[in-house]
Amino acid sequence: MQDWGGLIGLTLPMVAPERYTSLLIMNTALGTGDEPLSEGFLAWRSFSNRNPDMDIAKLMQPRLPPSQRCRGRRL
Repeated sequence: MQDWGGLIGLTLPMVAPERYTSLLIMNTALGTGDEPLSEGFLAWRSFSNRNPDMDIAKLMQPRLPPSQRCRGRRL
């Protein structure tokens, strides 16, 4: 699990630990409520709340190599 995926993915082994033998966790966190949310997370949450129908493919285009771009179709 990596980056924002950890917010969801890290809860899965707690729900069904018998399905996992190990985890590889990088650059993420598990929101436990022990620490305040970061500025980055709050900014992302605000953006996603203002844009509920955001086109994820369009958002990712500048970050993907040309061979992996979807060329106009929505994912």
